[in-house]
Amino acid sequence: MTKQSIISNFLHSGIFLIIKEIAAVSGAEVFLVGGAVRDLIRCVPFNDLDFVVFKTDYILFAKQIAKKLKRPFVPFKDNVRIPCKNGYIDISAPRGVSLEEDLSRRDFTVNNLAMDLNGNITGDPADINNKVIRPAYGNAFYDDPLRILRGFRHAASFNYTLSDEFFALAVSAVSGLSNTAGERLLDELKKLSAVKANIQIYTALCESEIWINLFGFNPNDFLLYKVMEGSAPYGKDEKFALFLAALLTENEGRTAPLLKRLCVSNNTADFVKMLLKQSAAIYSATSEEIKKIIWRAGDNFGILLYYTAIRYSLPEERISVYNSVAAILNRKYAETADGNILLRLIGECAPDMPHGRWIADILEETKIKLAFGELNGREEAEEYMSLKIKMSKGK
Repeated sequence: MTKQSIISNFLHSGIFLIIKEIAAVSGAEVFLVGGAVRDLIRCVPFNDLDFVVFKTDYILFAKQIAKKLKRPFVPFKDNVRIPCKNGYIDISAPRGVSLEEDLSRRDFTVNNLAMDLNGNITGDPADINNKVIRPAYGNAFYDDPLRILRGFRHAASFNYTLSDEFFALAVSAVSGLSNTAGERLLDELKKLSAVKANIQIYTALCESEIWINLFGFNPNDFLLYKVMEGSAPYGKDEKFALFLAALLTENEGRTAPLLKRLCVSNNTADFVKMLLKQSAAIYSATSEEIKKIIWRAGDNFGILLYYTAIRYSLPEERISVYNSVAAILNRKYAETADGNILLRLIGECAPDMPHGRWIADILEETKIKLAFGELNGREEAEEYMSLKIKMSKGK
């Protein structure tokens, strides 16, 4: 499809016609701005719509749209967000008294374009056509240092180059990243982890001292690239965990401060810590220890082995062996052993033994042996547990 046909189709979409109808009734001047216009020009799909509204109250305008669409709306400081099925609609107050002033305050030249409700575009698409990320104005990074990281993400996502002005302004403003809110950094890094891996971008992030100012260290950019290069089969949460683990590889002592800085969820933090710790365990594991690692990792063993293989350059033969061992595991067989049986056996074999961690260890060992076929059925499981109880009693 041509650019004009894509724009024409968009102008006749249901959401756009609703906004046009409400604008006509209210007398508002409404413009589609930012990334949606950029992507219309690039002829690529998009789901998020950003509108700026003049000559009427933007909150009232957003409420009318939400009512018409039968969708909820969420007010923020300067905009209202209406979540839709596959994206969102943002209705914003102008950044200045005119459209030109609003556009001049946006982050990059690829984003400081607008389209009115008739399809007329305001702004220069030259940098979109030339595939260049360039700050829209001299203080763009001072006003919001997070734009530096966003620029790298745009370059990686669109396969664009970063202009000389970008690097010059980034170097002068990069220290401001240290004061950026963790929640905002978290959102931006999640988006960066989701785009195609780019070694040039990762190297430039190091050379521009982005990571130093954010976390106090530079990661291994090539390792980060290798880890993310093959991450396509994984979900977005798994990709982000891989991204953080790769950042922290060889800098494990920074794990707690970095995770706290980013305000990551407990689940994500545990996932990252598991990747770092258990990958090191796999590297030096015996044949028995690998079974325990597989058992404890559960459904996450595949991604754990993937990360370990890249981190330690594991040979294919070793990876194949570990996958073969993992394929044997059958958790259903482990159900033969349970805590009640073990407690009964303790009562029979060692009633005076104080309870402690050793009980949980015996139960886990038994379950692992059942799951990997080293014990068959309840009778063998009970014999094994009885033996382990007697051995513990003798210590």
